[in-house]
Amino acid sequence: MNIITDATIDLLFTKNRETNAVHVNVGAGSYLEINIPMTVDENGYTPAIKGQLLHVDATTSMQYRTLLEAEMLAFHINASYPRIWNMPQTWQCELEVYKATYHFIFAQKNFFTDLIQDWSSDNAPDIFSFVPYTWNFKIMFHQFEMIWAANQHNWIDCSTKQQENVYLAACGETLNIDFSLPFTDFVPATCNTRFSLRGEDVDLHLFLPDCHPSKYSLFMLVKNCHPNKMVPETGIPAECQSGQKTVKPKWRNVTQEKAGWVECWTVPSVMLTIDYTWHPIYPQKADEQLKQSLSEMEETMLSVLRPAQKTSERVVSSPSMSPRPPVDPSELPPDKLHVEMELSPDSQITLYGPLLNAFLCIKENYFGEDDMYMDFEEVISSPVLSLSTSSSSGWTAVGMDNDKRENESSAKSIHPLALRPWDITVLVNLYKVHGRLPVHGTTDGPECPTAFLERLCFEMKKGFRETMLQLVLSPLNVFVSDNYQQRPPVDEVLREGHINLSGLQLRAHAMFSAEGLPLGSDSLEYAWLIDVQAGSLTAKVTAPQLACLLEWGQTFVFHVVCREYELERPKSVIVCQHGIDRRFCESKLSCIPGPCPTSDDLKYTMTRLAIDGSDIYIVEHGCATNIKMGAVRIANCNLHNQSVGEGISAAIQDFQVRQYIEQLNNCRIGLQPAVLRRAYWLEAGSANLGLITVDIALAADHHSKHEAQRHFLETHDARTKRLWFLWPDDTLKNKRCRNKCGCLGGCRFFGGTVTGLDFFKLEELTPSSSSAFSSTSAESDMYYGQSLLQPGEWIITKEIPKTVDGNKNVLYVVP
Repeated sequence: MNIITDATIDLLFTKNRETNAVHVNVGAGSYLEINIPMTVDENGYTPAIKGQLLHVDATTSMQYRTLLEAEMLAFHINASYPRIWNMPQTWQCELEVYKATYHFIFAQKNFFTDLIQDWSSDNAPDIFSFVPYTWNFKIMFHQFEMIWAANQHNWIDCSTKQQENVYLAACGETLNIDFSLPFTDFVPATCNTRFSLRGEDVDLHLFLPDCHPSKYSLFMLVKNCHPNKMVPETGIPAECQSGQKTVKPKWRNVTQEKAGWVECWTVPSVMLTIDYTWHPIYPQKADEQLKQSLSEMEETMLSVLRPAQKTSERVVSSPSMSPRPPVDPSELPPDKLHVEMELSPDSQITLYGPLLNAFLCIKENYFGEDDMYMDFEEVISSPVLSLSTSSSSGWTAVGMDNDKRENESSAKSIHPLALRPWDITVLVNLYKVHGRLPVHGTTDGPECPTAFLERLCFEMKKGFRETMLQLVLSPLNVFVSDNYQQRPPVDEVLREGHINLSGLQLRAHAMFSAEGLPLGSDSLEYAWLIDVQAGSLTAKVTAPQLACLLEWGQTFVFHVVCREYELERPKSVIVCQHGIDRRFCESKLSCIPGPCPTSDDLKYTMTRLAIDGSDIYIVEHGCATNIKMGAVRIANCNLHNQSVGEGISAAIQDFQVRQYIEQLNNCRIGLQPAVLRRAYWLEAGSANLGLITVDIALAADHHSKHEAQRHFLETHDARTKRLWFLWPDDTLKNKRCRNKCGCLGGCRFFGGTVTGLDFFKLEELTPSSSSAFSSTSAESDMYYGQSLLQPGEWIITKEIPKTVDGNKNVLYVVP
């Protein structure tokens, strides 16, 4: 079948009695070919479907209509039918998309889920008609753009012209996606699929609308910062390196530089693997799944969910309509999702402030609480809509009265199997990352500072009751230069400065609970713990170089903290600690003034910072200043002890400041070559401070806040007892933890207590012992560089060399 003129293909489906569609416009020259063999051999027969669509333009009936633009889409499907009708079948599907631009928002996930559900069969599974089959997909993009909306709180301007949206786009030469969908078992207990994505020559681009206050300042920064002429890792001029291979022009459709897009990151290749295991729900047999589970463990766990009544009279509903005991979703075996991403070495990133803001918005808009978008125009035209949230479908917004929505949501049937928890693990690895710190400059000014990171590893482990995050950086080097003209030629070496951080580890632990919350509501976070461990900081810089770094920091912070572009939350309904609208909560403690507080107001927060030490030299011709510190410990939490609320404690082991002046050796002062130059450095002044300790505490905002916070924490921590300072009478594994807040080890942080217990014992610490590698630690304790996902492995190990002073450590990166 040949299409000789432009045509439109509509894919229709129904949701909530409303017809929705995917509109696909194709150009002349598209064709479809179907080959069905009329003979059957020993292996059966293989029909084939192939074709191509030219000038594809796909839109949806959502408010955000744009979906896909492509120059050509070619497809080829082979179906292998065996001779016996119910033997396994194999379907191969290959798609090739050329010069594609794909606009992605999270709501499209729910949109296409509804389309698949509407097109799927509603018949109950039948063993007599079951035929096992497997779909193998291979999707290849040749020159692509994938655009993500990155407005704060997921506001999206859905107008057709002059959209005021912040966008982040991933562009590349090739993208290969491989995955299989096996349907080989009849009514399986679990299903598994694995997605593999590989992109080549991938770039990351940023777009700011005209109304953004940082747009033109960013443009001036891009225009005035100069690329570095020297790559620190190799020492070869960048022009020479780029000339060794031919640079072909890159195809860009939307993300063109003249259209206002800024290139921020280039990666030679990206690999992404997604492994997903889930428990399917069979709507026709959902109640049978509760009565007779697909496994003995699930049968035992779900036995409490069944009320003592006839099957015909049984109705699965929320606790408000049924005397059945409340459902505990954590007792169900979780669905599992493992995500692993790896960036190839030698990626180049330019650290712009708006890029960090875009990343944070992407995290919330696609993986956080702001995944339901809101249109600017709809809120303006419908005042009622600004008080409502997006509907449960996730891709259409319906305004309604708060009380009516509350009643309908309480009466809505919620099946317990739909509340199954997730078990998510994420692993991200970056190798040999080259960074550029852009600053304004002139044609004869110094080059921009650069940074080099050997390895970055991010791990996340998320379950129903807790989420643990870990970020580990290998040695970080920053190179900075100046062109100060007043120095004598013998001090040319001072033009190049450097800053080195031997290592950094950030760990975060979030604790969740659903105790006392309505069925189907999100679990709340009642504790957020952060621990940062940094190695030794060493530096040799001049005053102009330090000023250059401060200029970059000032510009970066100016772009990140852009208060003129802060957007309000579209959800005006604030949910209190009990999971309902705080204005109508009847469970609020009478001693608390005002409305019922939210979980963010009452949750326990703790932050710890540990630095091994610093040794910084600020040098110039004839003089030098040395700033040296020993171990630094800072801890802060909002429940410091029984009598006060928020408090901060800090300790610095040693603090020394020395000023040196240079006196040349008179016997060699006449020698010109710098290699023969010798000098005496005289200490002109110094200041030494011993152990410095600071302990500051703030009184609670209200006399009853402390009581309300403890009641909140005890309610949600009673089952797991992870905040040990709340339970002083319990028998703990380590009695040293009693009567101590989380700063000093009074909580279960990453399963261990040793780091917290010894946090402020500086007299017992040797250099880097707070984060040194230890193979004799207890099984429950995790030390510096230990992997979160595989505790028996180490991301980075630290070794103390055999030197006289023992003040320096060498980090080894484990591949």
